[in-house]
Amino acid sequence: MTRISTIVIFILWANVHLFGIAHLIWWTPLLVYLLKSYQLQEKFRQWSFVRVWHHLLCATITVSLLFDVRDIYLVITGVKAMH
Repeated sequence: MTRISTIVIFILWANVHLFGIAHLIWWTPLLVYLLKSYQLQEKFRQWSFVRVWHHLLCATITVSLLFDVRDIYLVITGVKAMH
């Protein structure tokens, strides 16, 4: 779905800096789900491979979303040109 959303965004605005909109639409709910499901799982209380993987996954998604928000902000404010 992210790929289809990205194609639609490019067709509408022809700006690669707005691809982050698709990421925000699809990856933010995933991050919320991962964080909520983690809090509900008792088996993640001890350090394990799954817990480390979960932390790294959430951190990666968070950093990616922050870059996407930054790019969208820069396009809206005119710092990054629409091309």
